[in-house]
Amino acid sequence: VSFLLSLFREDIIRALLWTLVHSLWQGLALAILTGLVILFTRRSAPVWRYNILLGLLFLFIAGAGTTFFLELRTSVVPSDAGSGGGVIFYPADPMETPVASTLYAGGGQSLGGRLTAYINERADIIVAIWFIILAIRLVKLLTDLRGVQRLRYYGTSVPGEYWRKRVAELAQRIGIKRAVRILESSLVNAPMMAGVLKPVILMPLGLLAQLPPRE
Repeated sequence: VSFLLSLFREDIIRALLWTLVHSLWQGLALAILTGLVILFTRRSAPVWRYNILLGLLFLFIAGAGTTFFLELRTSVVPSDAGSGGGVIFYPADPMETPVASTLYAGGGQSLGGRLTAYINERADIIVAIWFIILAIRLVKLLTDLRGVQRLRYYGTSVPGEYWRKRVAELAQRIGIKRAVRILESSLVNAPMMAGVLKPVILMPLGLLAQLPPRE
C-alpha cells in the first residue's frame, strides 16, 4: 500500500478519491438510462441498440475522466512567483470538492461535512484499496484472455472446403466484409465465437458432420 501511494502526489490521490465517489451516482444513472434504452428499443435493430449502449459506456468513461480533471484543478493554483510560470499543488480543502459542496449545507459540521472530512482523511487508504481490487481484476482479465487464446490455437482443426465457402457466403450475405475463420475444436462443448480483431468461429469437434444440410 505504501508503495502504491508513493507513486502519486497527494492532489492526484485526492482527485482519484472523489472521482470514485462521483462514479457511484454516475454508474447508477447510467444503469437506469441503460434499462430505459433496453426497454424502449425492443423492436429496434440490434445494431442500433448495440451502438447506443456502447455510446453510454463511452459516456461514462468520459464523465469519469472529466470528473478527475475537474477535481484535480481544485488542487492546482497558478504560480506567479519566479520566472518559471509553473504551478503549485495544494491539497484540496475537504469542503471545496464538488461532492462536498453538495453534501455540506449551512454552517457547522453537518452530517455531510463530517462524512466529507472522514472520506478526505482516508483518501490514501481508499485509493490504495481500489488499486488492489483493480489489479486483481486485471489479472483475472489476462487469465481469461489467455484461455481464449488457448481455445483458438490448441485442439483445433480446419473443416472441409465446403464449410469454409459456406461461412464466406453467409458473411457476405449479412454484410461482414472481413474474413471470418471457422475451426473445429476439441475443447468447446457448444458453438462459440472467440476474438475481436481476428474473430474465429469454434465448432465442437464432430458437430458439423452431424448437421443436416438444411441446418
